[in-house]
Order: sequence, then structure tokens, then C-alpha cells
Amino acid sequence: MRVLLRQGSGEESNIFSSPSQSAQSVWLTRTGVHPSPAFVHLRLRSGRRQEALAHANLTGPLARDDVTGAVYYVEGGQFRGTTCTQSAPVPCRLVRTITEPVSATNQRTLLPTLTLAGTLPNGAGGPYVVSGRLYRSVVDAWRVLRHEPLAGVPIELLRRVPDATQPGLAPESFEPTGIVVTTGLDGRWSHTFTSLAERPVFSAVTRASTVAPTYAYHSTLGQIPAAPVPE
Repeated sequence: MRVLLRQGSGEESNIFSSPSQSAQSVWLTRTGVHPSPAFVHLRLRSGRRQEALAHANLTGPLARDDVTGAVYYVEGGQFRGTTCTQSAPVPCRLVRTITEPVSATNQRTLLPTLTLAGTLPNGAGGPYVVSGRLYRSVVDAWRVLRHEPLAGVPIELLRRVPDATQPGLAPESFEPTGIVVTTGLDGRWSHTFTSLAERPVFSAVTRASTVAPTYAYHSTLGQIPAAPVPE
């Protein structure tokens, strides 16, 4: 634990959390606003510390099964340091990996990522395009090696329901629009609105049986104005 005590931090949070200890090692996650989320492995006998980037936002808990070598951790939160309750409608996901994450040679395939963006029209009247991509990232301890597209997966478009008492403030909720599109060979999808009478905010989700449930993150919501704002 003397290795941990040598760790400093500045104004922003830099947190070691969720120790999982065996006779020889301690496993932790590094989270907070300041650092890139990472897995940490401390060897008790030598005091050696190894780290590996998680390539995802971590939210606290981590556990390791010494018998199988499986590692369990929680992925979620819109930004670094947020909790599962601060990222509606995106739920946290419990991840199980049998690949040693703190290794310079091992490759891991992450859970799917779904992106969403909106394209503003060139003039009043539309069209209005909402689009995104569904893919899995293959990573090692420090790099994203490649993105593998997920084809033929249905994507459901969601619309934010305004809170009449606290417009624009959390907690937010989303409802189905009834619009479902399918990803192409490159994992991309899109939907075009000929016109919009409102200024909706969209999210998207896949609930396909072949893919882990995946929402578009808050930071990738598409906000499409009904017409360009005049200067």
C-alpha cells in the first residue's frame, strides 16, 4: 500500500477504488476527472505497480476471480467521475472479461459502442438527418487497435421527453419514436426527417438479442432545430 500512498493528485479527482485482494496481488480501478480510466495491478511481494487503460469510463467496482482469472467491472457514466444515476438514459453495464487487462500483449474486445449525431439543414425546411455507427473496439493495454463494425443490427430512435417543471434539467427520460433502422455493412445507420415542428433531442438504443444492449451516450445526442437560428 506504500505504492498507493506515493500517488498525488491536483484539483481534479484522481481516485483509486474497489480493491480486490488475493494472497499475492491487489487489483483496483483508477477513476475520477483527472486521469484516464485504468486498471491497476499491485504485486504485494515486490511492490510493483502495473496499469492499463480501460478504454471506457469506469464507475467504481472491480472484482477478480482467482480461480478462473475473470475480471468483473462496471462501465458507465457520461463523463469521467460520474455515477450510474447521472447518465440517463444510458445504464451502467457489468462487464466480464477473461482476458488479463493489465498486459502489454493481450488484446480485449470491448462491449459495443453506439454513436449518434445530427446534421443541421442548409436552409429552412430540412431535410434533417440523424445518424451514427455501431461497432466494437479491439484494444490492448495502451492502444485502440481497430474498430469492428456491427452490421444488420436494429437501432431504435428515442426522443427526450421534456420535464415541464424543470425543462432541460436532469433527470431526463426518453420515449420510443417508433422509428427503427438497421446498420449497414460498415455499422453505420441514418434516418432522414423531411421536417420537424419541434426541437427534439434524440438518443438511440439497440436491444438486439445478438448484441449487448447499447445506448448512444449523452455526449452524442443529436439536437436538431426545426430551422436555422437567424443571426
